[in-house]
Amino acid sequence: MSASTGGKHKIIVLNLTSMIDICAILIIFLVMGTVIGQEDIIIPQGLKFPKSSNKEILENAPQVIIFNNEVEIKFLGQKVPLHVIQSDNEAQKKALVQSIKKYIEDIPGKVKTSGILLNLVADGHVPYDIIFDASKFFRESGFQSILFVAEGN
Repeated sequence: MSASTGGKHKIIVLNLTSMIDICAILIIFLVMGTVIGQEDIIIPQGLKFPKSSNKEILENAPQVIIFNNEVEIKFLGQKVPLHVIQSDNEAQKKALVQSIKKYIEDIPGKVKTSGILLNLVADGHVPYDIIFDASKFFRESGFQSILFVAEGN
């Protein structure tokens, strides 16, 4: 590139190497710093989702899976028999509620502003009363919204 200064030519040189380096660093920084809000649910083999006509998407929330007379509480990393949630055995129930409340307390404040959500995954053959008891138990434990996972039409 040249520029005229009253009859004399002055050559202006741009250092493109450093500009390319800076652009490459910015691109790498932006790509590596990107967070993609994908939530994976590991589905037990043989579980069949109930059908739903609702088109809502899966929210990023902790998960509970009800399958084969067990309740798998993914965010605590434990499985408990279904009767623990349904029974009046206060000792087992109380210990589980305390673990859940501790988990909820540890959730960052930014996440809690949109509500304390829980994804409830259950086999399509699980009776309604079991799902009702489980959702009631988790609501009483501190979750504000229970999101039911189902297969769309």
